[in-house]
Amino acid sequence: MLQPQANASQPRRRGAPPQPDRGRPLRRSSHHSPSPAPQPLACPCVACELHGARAPRLYHGERTDGTGSSLLSMLNAAAYAASRGWNYGGILRNTGPHSSARELLGPVHAGKPVTGAQRMTGHGQPFDPAIEFFLGSPRLIHERIDTPANRTLVVRLERRFSVAAGGSAPLIREMTSKLKALPPPPPDAAVVLPGYFMDLSHFAEPGRAEGVYDAFFSPPFRAALRASAACGLSARPVWHFDASRPSVAMHVRRGDVTAARHPGRFTSDEFYYQMAAAIRIHLPQADIHVFSSTKDQFRRGERNHSLENAANRVMLHSSSSFDGYRQRGMQVHLDGDPLEASAHLMTANVVVLAKSAFSWAPAAFNPHCVICQPIGVNVLRHWIVANDMLNVSRALPSCMQSWRNQSS
Repeated sequence: MLQPQANASQPRRRGAPPQPDRGRPLRRSSHHSPSPAPQPLACPCVACELHGARAPRLYHGERTDGTGSSLLSMLNAAAYAASRGWNYGGILRNTGPHSSARELLGPVHAGKPVTGAQRMTGHGQPFDPAIEFFLGSPRLIHERIDTPANRTLVVRLERRFSVAAGGSAPLIREMTSKLKALPPPPPDAAVVLPGYFMDLSHFAEPGRAEGVYDAFFSPPFRAALRASAACGLSARPVWHFDASRPSVAMHVRRGDVTAARHPGRFTSDEFYYQMAAAIRIHLPQADIHVFSSTKDQFRRGERNHSLENAANRVMLHSSSSFDGYRQRGMQVHLDGDPLEASAHLMTANVVVLAKSAFSWAPAAFNPHCVICQPIGVNVLRHWIVANDMLNVSRALPSCMQSWRNQSS
């Protein structure tokens, strides 16, 4: 709920750190850490335990790529498990017998396994805390599982990775088909996918891909996701937001993309400028924050994220390339704690997504207004698809009224 502004010159901020200079990148005083130190979490993964203690439990391999893709794989798996009447067990390390990378890609393409303390996100941060932040429990990471062999159902793949045969697509189709055909497992069973969990769109019926994510990410499941993240959010206050103003968070994907490099994942600054202008028509006092990065995700030529690569990331953008946002009254946060960015994306009154799983994962938790770009079928029905400005302008008022009603 929006609070009245106590002092026009010193607006109250959640967490109350020093107010940044709006014309420059955020700077903190030396006595403030980059983000609040996370506290030990004791919350369960509510979304993982929806069907009783003896329900079958789904496990899958660990991805070896970006933060968002790895988390989205886990969220998709948890949503699929819930739809089957199963619980969600989490990921199996790539050092174990069910290596995701080696199963899907083979040892040549997978590279060396990077896991545990050496496993870094694409933003140069340890990966394990991200799981705990989003899903509440550190007990979703396993070197192995202890379920008896006669109650462990491993979905074996007959195909192996081949560029000539279509890369990973045939393997994903095979895995999807086998999961669909899997009979109901007995109580206390473990269902194990040697590969990482795939996009949920593969489970859509022919010609019915649209709306498939709504079927899996139902309102009750998304409420369970938010309950799972309650501890993580409480440990990382969204203090960038001015509590007296409507909050807006934008993810601008820059670190690993440019207009020439991965152009399909790049979005122009002009798009975000237009989104800010459209939002301000309805929310003139909107407090808009831009989260982005200047550095490439990992050193070129190295397939896996590791502690070594985190120290050798290549800078593809300068801070000055974000001056257009600052000139338009937006606050820019670069190369910060990715979980701090996620916390703001999860809780903002209005969120503008990039073409990125790093945006999608926290947006799945956000109950308010989510503006996404046309990115295929993995869009929730209540999200606003920014295929043109007229559609955004029409959809924003009712969406904003919805979160006002929720907060009143």
